[in-house]
Amino acid sequence: ERTMKKALIGTALATGILLATPSVMAGTGYVGLDYQLFTLSPNEAGAKDFEPEAVALKIGGSLSDYAMIEGRIGSSTADDNANDTALQVDNIIGFYVKGGMDLMNMVFPYAIIGVSKADLQIVDEFHTTESDLSYGVGADVHFGDFQVGAEWMMMLDETDYELEVMSVSGAWRF
Repeated sequence: ERTMKKALIGTALATGILLATPSVMAGTGYVGLDYQLFTLSPNEAGAKDFEPEAVALKIGGSLSDYAMIEGRIGSSTADDNANDTALQVDNIIGFYVKGGMDLMNMVFPYAIIGVSKADLQIVDEFHTTESDLSYGVGADVHFGDFQVGAEWMMMLDETDYELEVMSVSGAWRF
């Protein structure tokens, strides 16, 4: 689709810019995968939450000892059924800044802020693309050139619903 092509072009440009920065060339970049479990909570009384799943590719690098920049692009792996409807969160893209402090050269707890865009699709019925300011907290644990992480993020906070995401990730640092 046209939206997916724009997302891929944007990610390719962001990746090229990120990889061209001196900090990434100096060995402070990373590339990895996020497994994401979403919770879409309708603001309608009595409506059940949806919990679809997705996988996202992420790439990032250091801006300083206390800040990282990161880009993500992903797609739905499983929809969820609630309220007699199936929902999936598809074509996810986001750009973020993570601020934190490296503890003992092993753990990097952080706060994250940025912009997310997600395609929400009620299977065979409704499709919308939303973008919003996103924020959250998380931590990465480093094991040599490998890192694992966990994160909570408020991805979209709209009038009719909230979309939160819990992620676990693995990444290779270079």
